[in-house]
Amino acid sequence: MFERHLEQQPDGRVTVMLSGIIDESADLDQLLGDLEGDLAIDLSGIVRINSVGIDRWVTAIAQLSSTRRITVEAVPYSIGMQANYVTNFFARAEVLSCLAPYVCPTCETSRPMLVHRDEVALRAPVRWCTGCKGELTFDEFEGYFDFLMRTRG
Repeated sequence: MFERHLEQQPDGRVTVMLSGIIDESADLDQLLGDLEGDLAIDLSGIVRINSVGIDRWVTAIAQLSSTRRITVEAVPYSIGMQANYVTNFFARAEVLSCLAPYVCPTCETSRPMLVHRDEVALRAPVRWCTGCKGELTFDEFEGYFDFLMRTRG
């Protein structure tokens, strides 16, 4: 099931939190088409996207970002990987943050960590384990953040 939740921000913008799977049953036009003005889209609730979903997403985000400011936040791993391979995945939208894969070598647990675009330089930013307090290891190739860097405003 694919859903949206709206949250009004103090600055007047609306944050659209999407959750579920973006696939052939995800009606992005219905969920996003009735919204007006600048938008922030939070993708942290997206668990998967397939090829039909990619096509629907690219079409919807291109249309949305052609006439207004769109920011995208908390891009999950499954979306980030696709954004690195699909041209114009975010169209004119500006990506502000992503959920990057980290692993704790001590606890042997994996967890996504929020990484803001401004934190990314030559290497993944340092994150700490909430369990043992040790330093987490970034668990992906260094090019993972490319999609984040391509959409600088």
